[in-house]
Amino acid sequence: MKKWRLKAFLLILVCAASLNLPTASALISIALGNDPVRDAGWPEGTLAVANLKCRVAWWEGPPYGGGERHFLYRGNTDTFIQALAAFADIRSPVIELAVHNGPQIDGVLKSINKSASSAKSVGPFWLR
Repeated sequence: MKKWRLKAFLLILVCAASLNLPTASALISIALGNDPVRDAGWPEGTLAVANLKCRVAWWEGPPYGGGERHFLYRGNTDTFIQALAAFADIRSPVIELAVHNGPQIDGVLKSINKSASSAKSVGPFWLR
């Protein structure tokens, strides 16, 4: 009977201790504008794409595991062609390009603004 009480007490103690664990905060870094970013060990050619003049913002954060950077661009067809040429110069085994039709609202930029109408409209393209 004493062993059962000791085990129950230890189980309650462990459960109570686990409820009092500290929480961890996640950091999302956001920068509006196109101030140059520094190379974070990216493949050759990536920095040129990251620092294109048509970049309107970038963010880095934990939504998909952390440390992932997203660069957001805006422009016309000529700007897109320049960005695409720079993107094609990236030397990596795999590169992906997502092209979207029309303006897009980025969720992170939207979250720092109070309404979708004041969020930065990014389009017609962005590169990741």
